[in-house]
Amino acid sequence: IVAFGSSSTEGSGASSPSTTYPAQLQRDLAARLGAMGSVHSSVTVLNRGKGGDDSEAMARRLERDVLADKPDLVIWQTGSNDPMSGVS
Repeated sequence: IVAFGSSSTEGSGASSPSTTYPAQLQRDLAARLGAMGSVHSSVTVLNRGKGGDDSEAMARRLERDVLADKPDLVIWQTGSNDPMSGVS
C-alpha cells in the first residue's frame, strides 16, 4: 500500500513517525490479518507524504513515488493545499 499525499500523510503534527496514519494503518492491518489467521499476515504501507504539495506537485511525482513501487492499493489524500497555491 502506498499512502500518498501532503503534510497530513507525511506526519505533520504527529508526535513521531510511528504515529503517522500510514504507520498506524500498517500496524492495524497486520494485527487484523494475524487475528484472522490469514496466510498473508504481513502488510507494508509506504509513506509518500510530502508537506506542502498540491495536487499538481503530487501528479508530477506520481510515477516515481507511487507507481514505481507497483502497489496493490494507493491512498491518495489531496486537495487541502490546492486553494493556497492557486489550483482550482
